Amino acid sequence: MYQGIETLQSLYERAERSFDDGPPSTKGLSCRTARRDRAHPSSAGSGAPSCSTRVGTPATGRGNSSLILNRHGGSRYAPQGSFDHRVSPPKDVEEEERPPPSRSTHHLDSHEMDRAIVELREDLEHERGRRYALTDLVRKHRKYHEADRAKNRADYALAQLQVERDVRSLGEELATARQEISLLNGEVSSLRDQTDNLERKRKTEM
Repeated sequence: MYQGIETLQSLYERAERSFDDGPPSTKGLSCRTARRDRAHPSSAGSGAPSCSTRVGTPATGRGNSSLILNRHGGSRYAPQGSFDHRVSPPKDVEEEERPPPSRSTHHLDSHEMDRAIVELREDLEHERGRRYALTDLVRKHRKYHEADRAKNRADYALAQLQVERDVRSLGEELATARQEISLLNGEVSSLRDQTDNLERKRKTEM
C-alpha cells in the first residue's frame, strides 16, 4: 500500500501537481508521464497501466478515503491524511525525472563571439608582426650578403691589381738584371782581351 502511495505521489510530483485532499478535479495524469513511465520501466514497474488515476467515491460513502489504482492493476482504499505530503520520492525516480542538460554546442552568446573575434584579431596582428619581422630579417640578410659580396669583389680587384703590379715590377727588375748581365759580359770580354795581349807581350819579350 505504501509503495502504491509513494508511486502515485511521485507521479503527481512529476506532473508538477500538489497532492491535496480536495475534490477529484485532477482526474488522471498526463500522457507524457505515462510515456515516461513506459520509457523507464525500472521506476514504474512491469505491467503498469498507462496512467494511474486518483478518483473520489462519493457514492460509496467513503468520504475520508480515496480509491487508488496502483501499478499492480488492483485498487486500494487509502485513508486521507494517512501519508505525509512532504515525503520525497525515491532517489532513482528523482534522478530519472531530472532531465539532462540540453545546451546546444553550436550556440554561442554575443560575449563569447566578441571575445573570439578579439582573439582572432590579436592572432592576426601577431602573425602580421611576425611576418614583417621575418621580411625585415631576410632583407637585412640579403643586404649583408650583397655588401659582403661587394667587399669581396673589391678585395679581389685590389688583390688582382697588386698582383699585376708585382708582375710588372718583377718584369722590370728582370729586364734591368739582363742589362746588367750583358754589361758585365762585355767587361769580362774586354778583360780577357787585355789578359791575352799581356800574355803575348810577355812571350815576345822572353
